[in-house]
Amino acid sequence: MTETYNQATDQAITMTLFEGVYAVALNLLPNNNILNIISKAKLEPYKPYVLELFETKEKVNFSYDDPTINFLYMNGVVSIDEANLIEYYVKFPCPYIQKRLFNYFARELYRKIDGLYDPFEDLSDTITDQSIDLHRLLQRYEQYLQANREMVLKDNALGMLNL
Repeated sequence: MTETYNQATDQAITMTLFEGVYAVALNLLPNNNILNIISKAKLEPYKPYVLELFETKEKVNFSYDDPTINFLYMNGVVSIDEANLIEYYVKFPCPYIQKRLFNYFARELYRKIDGLYDPFEDLSDTITDQSIDLHRLLQRYEQYLQANREMVLKDNALGMLNL
C-alpha cells in the first residue's frame, strides 16, 4: 500500500502522506482481520462488554478466568495493558482497532436517530438573540423523543413509559 501512495520511494513518508494512507485504511480498504474482530465483538454476550469499554473511565482488570475477557482476547478484540508486575488491565490492542470498532458500533447504534432539528429549520419561535422559549424547547425535545424513543430510551426505565 505504501508504494501506491508514495511514488517517490527515495523520499521519507511525510505526516500528511501517512494521514492520507491511514484514512484510506480506516474507511476504504477491506481488511479481513478487522472484519473478523468486528464479527466477534458484535456477538452476544460480548457486545455490551465491548461497548462498555468505550464508556468506562476506570480501568477494567484483566483476567483469563473471565470467559468474556478470554473470548475477546483470544479473538483480538482486546489486549493486556500491563501497568506493573502485579496489575493488568483490559485495553484495545491498538488505536487502529479501537477506531474501527468505534466506527462500526457508532454507525450501528446511531444510524437511525434523527437530528434534534433539521439544520435549516427555522428556530426563531424557540431561540432569539435575547431569549430562549423553554416551553417551546421542551416541546421540540418531546417531538424528538417521540420520533426516536425506541433508540433513545432503550435500556432505560423511562423507556417503559408510554410517551
